[in-house]
Amino acid sequence: MSSIAYALAVSTTPPQIISADTVEHPHLLALLTYWERLSGANAMPARAEPRPEIRHLLKYVYVCNVLERSQDFRFQLIGDSAFQGLSENQTGRLVSEHPDMGVQLRFPIMMREVVRVKMPLRGVAVRKTEYGSFHAESIWLPFGGPEVTKVMGMTVLSLIETDRK
Repeated sequence: MSSIAYALAVSTTPPQIISADTVEHPHLLALLTYWERLSGANAMPARAEPRPEIRHLLKYVYVCNVLERSQDFRFQLIGDSAFQGLSENQTGRLVSEHPDMGVQLRFPIMMREVVRVKMPLRGVAVRKTEYGSFHAESIWLPFGGPEVTKVMGMTVLSLIETDRK
């Protein structure tokens, strides 16, 4: 995953919200499989637990606390490579205050829906940066019980086209 893909968005589309069982990227599928194993017979796992099968993905993962009535979310944990292009660590900050317009738009939409349905979801959107346009595929996983108290996510960007300046 290149840091070019993590440059600040200059435009973005709202995410298309899709069933998690349609996940295509192998890293997102591995994270979903981890969540399913952790859930067992429960509707969702109580908490995220690092396990060997996802150790290689943790640097791309973010975990957010659900704030009152899902009005906003707070980054609790952010992998070192989740937002490579940013100079300031976003841990402890509100998602609504994130410096990237794509994060401000897509993340709350996806997390509110995960809180509402209490199930994993897949998001698909287009993200445009100064370096080009990217297909953003993401997975969003609920934790807690019986209500969602945390959401784990991961986004994978694939280059659609390069801006030629």
